[in-house]
Formats: sequence, structure tokens, C-alpha cells
Amino acid sequence: MAKGYGSIARGLLNGTDALARAPGWLWNADLRVFRQVLDLSDTAVAKVDADFNVLFVKPRGTIISKIEVISSVSLTTSQLSFGPEASPAKYGALKAYGTTANAIVSWAVATTFDDDLATAAETIGMTIDVADLPGAGIVIVDFHVLSPG
Repeated sequence: MAKGYGSIARGLLNGTDALARAPGWLWNADLRVFRQVLDLSDTAVAKVDADFNVLFVKPRGTIISKIEVISSVSLTTSQLSFGPEASPAKYGALKAYGTTANAIVSWAVATTFDDDLATAAETIGMTIDVADLPGAGIVIVDFHVLSPG
């Protein structure tokens, strides 16, 4: 039977590189969740097509591994993307949440684990596209972020 190895710690696990070290942000990494709650009835929450809501500051030296959205109401045809204001789909490409309330919807992370770690903190937000968000309801956004363990 053949034996295979994943790419993260191949040299370490198969013995071909005695000095190999797996990257700390992928192997035995610490996972933190940054949660933001948006009350759509709050006037401080931007709800119009092309608006940007600041959600959190991603620490330097970390990567986003997962983005999840939960909404208490249908977001109809509104589409959301996640990233810095200058590159709004950097971490989560434009996608519709859908019409099912209380569903947990995951966004595929647009960057890969092979990307260089950010050398500076980044302000990450949510951009609204296609249609305005409703005027009432709660939207929760969770960012799962890996940092060196």
C-alpha cells in the first residue's frame, strides 16, 4: 500500500528533511473567532447597495480560514462580500446569503493557506451588492482566524 503525505509538513512527517518545521499558523495553530453582530434596525449599520460595514481588524500574521453568516431574516437578493474596503472580495467573494432565515451560510475563503501572512493589521468589512439589506433583523458574521500556536 502506498503512503501519501499532505503538503503542509511533508518533509517533517516523511523524514526527508530533518530540519523541517511546519508553519505555526497551519500546524497546531490557535483558532480565534471574531464575531460581529449587525442590528439592521440600527441607523449606524449601512444597508444600501455598495455600502461597507467595518466588522473587525484582522491581526498581522494571521489568516482567515472560514467566514460564516447567520441572519434572523431573509436577505432577499442582497449579495455580500468580505475584505478591506479597497479590495472588498479579498477574503469572501460576492455571494447571496439567500432567503432562509437562521441558516448558517459559509463563504469560501478567497485566499489560500499558501498566501503570505499579512505583515500589517487589516480592517475587514462586509460590502453589500445587488440589493439593499432589510430594515430590521439581526445579521451575525463570524470570522475564523488562524494564528501561530
